[in-house]
Formats: sequence, structure tokens, C-alpha cells
Amino acid sequence: MDEPAPRSPVNPVTRASVVRVAVVAALALSVVAVAVHEAGPSVRSALLGLVDVHLWWVPPLLAAQAVSMAAIGRQQRGLVAPGRRRPGAASVLKTTYAGNAISVSLPLAGPGLATAFTYRRYTRAGARPGQVATGLAVSGVVSLSAFVAIIACAAVASGRTALLVGGLNALALSAVPVLVLAAVLHSSSLRERAVTPLAAALRLAQRITRRPRGDARALVVSALRQLTEAELRPRQIARATVFALLTWTADLATLGFALAATGAPVSWSSWPLLVLAWAAGVTSAGVGLVPGGVGVVELTMTAVMTAAGLPLAAALSGVLLYRIVAFWLVLAVGWVLVAIRVRRAPGPAVTA
Repeated sequence: MDEPAPRSPVNPVTRASVVRVAVVAALALSVVAVAVHEAGPSVRSALLGLVDVHLWWVPPLLAAQAVSMAAIGRQQRGLVAPGRRRPGAASVLKTTYAGNAISVSLPLAGPGLATAFTYRRYTRAGARPGQVATGLAVSGVVSLSAFVAIIACAAVASGRTALLVGGLNALALSAVPVLVLAAVLHSSSLRERAVTPLAAALRLAQRITRRPRGDARALVVSALRQLTEAELRPRQIARATVFALLTWTADLATLGFALAATGAPVSWSSWPLLVLAWAAGVTSAGVGLVPGGVGVVELTMTAVMTAAGLPLAAALSGVLLYRIVAFWLVLAVGWVLVAIRVRRAPGPAVTA
């Protein structure tokens, strides 16, 4: 019988952090209120557009976001315990929603706390700590590459010369991390040859960001060793890439269904620019100064869509509906799951 997994802390969220979130959220809502007041008729028209939503678009809207969240869980599940005992699909989905809620709710510290929460959940489910740490790191790299690839494809499809050139370059660069990961996992000799250039790149990053601290070569050697010990294979990287693309594509589809539900006049020719508007909103949400980018995401996406030719009221209606589903609804589900977990306060798990 294996030794019991260590008990995780009851809750990584402190009372002080909740107070900080409330204060920042209040400030964000104040900014939004001022913007609403200044925008006047356009915002009122957008809010009326939410009342007149075409209900037949609501099921695919909800389904698209559910697929996006499920794909995140499937991606992580395949990386944290490949070929070994895996957490159950339901457990993974709960972890995905709860981790997302922690990540987007807490300014700056949210992503770190969400990673720690996810790490504890998977290790308590029987996955090896080193495997989980490496799998989550690889998941982040693959997700970023998939996100950049989708933006690049939209830029190429736009037909505009500047965006076309930038999109082709970005598309090529987006494949580099995934290909490097697959190649390094496949060949031990390549891992040895990769140490020197990777250490040089890390030293450059250390000079700019002062992170991570320590000898660059030793850090690279340690990371490659952990990657090897994680027993990942190129097929796991490929599978994770597919799920990452599905995650972002389904989230983008959520925006498309939201625009359709609010009656926004969207043509096929305008879609590449709408994808760039979606990407700008997702990127602004990751800044971390405001929980979930409340107010910032809505203003950013609406501004880019308006610049692309969409009427202000129609663009804002679609963006607000998208955020209701992709942010507020997902956030509510996540915090319900966090609350249930804390209330139950499970004891240490024992595996036979």
C-alpha cells in the first residue's frame, strides 16, 4: 500500500485576499459605471440588445464554452499522468473550473494560487508530484503556442499585407516550442546538444527579468531531466496541442454565438478582425491588475470590433453576452466547486 498523499491546506484564499479582491472589483465596477454614463445611448442600446437575445443561439453558446473548459481538463489530464493512474474525468473537470475561478478572481497572485491548487488536486488523486509539475508547465507552453497560432491564422486570412507578413511569422514561431518539446523528448543526444543554446537564452532572459534565479545551465539541465522523468512522449505533446487548439477555438466560437444571439451584423469577411478583437480581449484579461479583466476586456474587445466596422451597440451587446457566459458563469461554477470542496474538507487519500 502506498503512503497516503499529504493533506493540502484547507483553502489557499485568505480573508485579506478576499478583501483586496472586493476593493479592486469595486474600483473596476466604478470605472465601468463611469464609462457607461459617458457612452450614454450606445450602452443603453447594447443593454437592450441583451434583453432581445435570440434564444435559439443560447444552447450552442453554452455548449461551446463547456467544450472549451472540458478541453482544458482533457489536455492537462493527458500530461499529468500519461500511462499511469489518472484522475477521473469528473474530478479533472471540477479542478479545471475551480482552478480557473481562483486564477481570474485574485489580482496578480491568482495564477500562482490556481497552479498550486491544481497541483495539490492532481497529486492527491495519485499522480506523481514531478509529473504534475512538468505536465502543467508543458500545458502552459502548448496553450500559448496554440493561442498564437490561431491569431496568426486570422492575421493571414485578413488579406492585409502587414497582418499577412506578421501572421506568417507568428505562425512559424508558434510551432517552435511544440516542435522543440517533441524533438527533445524523442532524442537523448538532442537533449544534450540543446543544453548550451537553451542556457544562453535563459541567461538573456535572466538579465532582462531577473528571473529565474540561479545558474542558467544548471536550471536547464534540471528542467530537461524533469521533462525526461515525466515520461512524456511526442504523441502526448501532439494530443495536448490538439486539445489546446480546441480550447481556444471553442472559446472563440462562444464569442461568435454571442454575436449571433444579439443580432450583430457579422460577415465572413470581418471574421479575421473579430478574431483579433477576441485575442486582444483575452490578452488584456491576463494583465492581472483587475480580476478577470473586468471592464478592461469589454472595452478592449468592443473598441477593436468597432474599428473593424461593427456598430458600437451591436459589438458591445455581443461582448457583454460573451463575458456573461465565458467569464461570469464559468466563474460562478468554479467558486461553487471551491466552496463545496472547502466545506467537505476531505482527509488524505490512500491508494492501494
